[in-house]
Amino acid sequence: SLSFLLFGLAIWFGLYGLELASRQEALAVVFYRLGYVGVTMVPAGWLWFALCYTERLPRRVGLLLAGLAIEPLLVQAALWTNSSHRLFFTALERIAWGEMAVLHPTYGPWFWVHAAYSYALLLAGSLILLITLWRHSTYYRRQTPVILIAIALPWLINLVRLLDLLPSLTLDLTPFGLLLSGIVLLFGLYRTPPGALAPLARAKVVEVTDEGLLVLDAAGHILDINPAACRMLQVQAEAVVGAAV
Repeated sequence: SLSFLLFGLAIWFGLYGLELASRQEALAVVFYRLGYVGVTMVPAGWLWFALCYTERLPRRVGLLLAGLAIEPLLVQAALWTNSSHRLFFTALERIAWGEMAVLHPTYGPWFWVHAAYSYALLLAGSLILLITLWRHSTYYRRQTPVILIAIALPWLINLVRLLDLLPSLTLDLTPFGLLLSGIVLLFGLYRTPPGALAPLARAKVVEVTDEGLLVLDAAGHILDINPAACRMLQVQAEAVVGAAV
């Protein structure tokens, strides 16, 4: 699921770069439309990642993924047939920006449906992470802000563009935020010790047992400590995780 999410980010960023580099307007419009493959993969991938990461996937995963594929297909259909209905964008103007030219769409009603749906998926995934991970071990709590920051960066930039809060900003900075987001996400997840990526099923057992439990790495640093051990040692988990024994 993480690979799918990052692949969507790469498609969005890469095709936007090709769109900017295109000297022919018709070719730039093709890249613009294809770029929405990545745009629609990101919210779906984010929800899928959140469900996988918190082990909340439904039993019929294929049905979930098939459902998430419907909206991206509808978006592509609307984009490639837009000239006949103008529901996705009513105009697509090309504005000069230095030596390049930037496509500036005037959005139609179907785009705003797509935007609302995308933000709903992002919000759902974020809430799943916040509610589930905050109840578990310290390491999950440490990772959650990193994950949420990573996904919030490009979408806050995107929101500024959609609401036209900076009218003088011609270039869409969302794909560049996506590149930074991918770096933050990978760094945040894999910089922490392996114990941070342990299944939540194990974390639930560790949290509820009455036996005090410390998890150490090979160097003798505390990777995790359960509530029972905190009570026995009269310490806060946040204060001792990472400390040497």
